[in-house]
Amino acid sequence: MAGKYIAEYADVIIIGAGPTGLMLAVDLAQQGVSCIVLEERPRKRSNLTRAFSLHARTLDLLHIRGLADPIRDRAVSVQSIPFLWGLEVSFSEVPAFHREMLVVPQFEVEAVLMEHAQSPLVDIHYESTYIGHVDGPHSVSVSYRHNDHVRTVIGRFIVGADGSRSATRNQLDIQFPGKRVLAHAVLADAHVFPSPERPMVIAANHAGFVFMADFADGYHRIFGWSRSRIPDEAGASDFVYLQATCGDVMGRIQVSNPRWVSRFSSYESVADYYRMGRGFLVGDAAHVHSPAGGLGMNLGLQDSVNLGWKLARVIKNNAADGLLKSYESEMRPLAEAAVRSSGSMIHRATHRRGLRARIEDFIMSTLRVVPVTRNALERKLGEELSGSRLGLAASTSSRKLQYRDTGTFAADLLGDPTALEALRSHRYVIEEPRGTTCLETRYPGLPVGASRINPTTASDSVRIVRPDGYVERTIDESPQ
Repeated sequence: MAGKYIAEYADVIIIGAGPTGLMLAVDLAQQGVSCIVLEERPRKRSNLTRAFSLHARTLDLLHIRGLADPIRDRAVSVQSIPFLWGLEVSFSEVPAFHREMLVVPQFEVEAVLMEHAQSPLVDIHYESTYIGHVDGPHSVSVSYRHNDHVRTVIGRFIVGADGSRSATRNQLDIQFPGKRVLAHAVLADAHVFPSPERPMVIAANHAGFVFMADFADGYHRIFGWSRSRIPDEAGASDFVYLQATCGDVMGRIQVSNPRWVSRFSSYESVADYYRMGRGFLVGDAAHVHSPAGGLGMNLGLQDSVNLGWKLARVIKNNAADGLLKSYESEMRPLAEAAVRSSGSMIHRATHRRGLRARIEDFIMSTLRVVPVTRNALERKLGEELSGSRLGLAASTSSRKLQYRDTGTFAADLLGDPTALEALRSHRYVIEEPRGTTCLETRYPGLPVGASRINPTTASDSVRIVRPDGYVERTIDESPQ
C-alpha cells in the first residue's frame, strides 16, 4: 500500500547511547551483528558528565577490543591515588596488563566509542524516546517517539542501557530495590587554585569529604559532601555549598568558574534480574552505587563486553540460549561486590568522628608506619579498586565445577600478539602443553582463533580462554 510505514529491523535494539550502549553497539558490529541505538539526547556532543575513571580490569577488556589506546590518549594516567590515613591506593603491582588508572571524562570515552561505532551495522537514532516493546516468539517489536511520530523497530533482542531511571527496566517489570546512602552531595567541574600537586586528591575530616580529579584541560572534577551544611531547596547555592565544603575539609583553596554543577543523592541498587524474555539490562539500568571508587562506568562497560560476544554467538552461530543465561549469573555478583566496596569506601570517608573513627585512625596510622604492612595494605587497596582480582562466579561451561581456574582473567595473554589478535576477532584461545598439536580439533564447537604453547614448561594443563579474556576451563592433561 502506498505510504505504508515499514518497520526497521536490526538484530539488537539498544536503548541509550552512553558508554555502555555504545560499547555494546561497537562490540556487536565488530562481530557482524546489526543494531539500532535509540537515544533521547540530541546529536550534539556534551562535555557535562559524572563518570571520570577507568580501572585496570576495564582497560584490559577495552584493550582486547582495540579501544584502550585511543582512550588512553585522551586521559591522565595515574599509578597510585591518595587514600585515608596517609595511605596510597597503588596499582603498580596489580595482576593486570594495564597497571594504572585513567582519569578520563565520560564524554571522552563516548567520543572514542562513537568513532568506532561508525559502521553500516550501527544506526543511532537521536532524539528518539523509547516507549515500550512487545516480545514475540522469535523477535521483539520496539516502539519509540521521534519528532512527535511513533515508530517501530524490530529485532531479535532489546538491551536497556538507559541509566538508573531505566524505562526499559520498568517495561520489563524488573524491581530495583535499594537504599539511599548519601544525601545532598554536590558534583562540579571547576577551576581549583592552587592546583593540587597530585592528579587526584581525597580529603576527609569531621566536617565532610572532598574528592578532586584533574582532567588536564584546566578543570577538576570535584565531589563534596558536608556533614552540617545543606544546600537550599532551589539549588541556587549548590556551588556555594561546594566551595564552603572544600574550605572546611581542605583549608584555604579557591574553587571557581564551574562549567557544570549538579546536586545528587547516592543510592545502592541492583536489579532483581538482568534478563526478562528478550530483554536485557546493562550498566546503570542494572546496578547503581555510590560514586566512591569511580566504579559505575567501569562495570557498565564490562557488562557490555560480557553480553556482546554471547549475543553474537546466539545470533550468528545459533549457540544455545543457555549462553545468554550466563550473563546474569556472571555479572550480577560483580555488581553486588561493587555496591559493597563503594559503600564501604563512602562510609569510611563520611564517618570521621566518634570513638569508632578514633580507634580506626589509631590502628591504621600505626600499621602504615611498618613498611611491609603499608605495602601490603596499599597493594590490597589497589587490587580492590582496580577489580584486577575479580573473577566470574559462573562459566559458560555447564560442567564448570570439574575445572579449575574457571572465571579467572587471562591478563597474561594480552602481551601475546597472536593471542590478542584472536581475542580481538572474538575467538577462543587454547593454551596447550608442549608437544601437543591440533588440540583444537578436540573442541569442534569452539571458534578457535589461536593455539598457544603454555610458557610454563612444567605445565601439563590445557587452558581454554573465551573471547572476553576469561578462562572457560583449565584441564589437566597429565598422564593418569
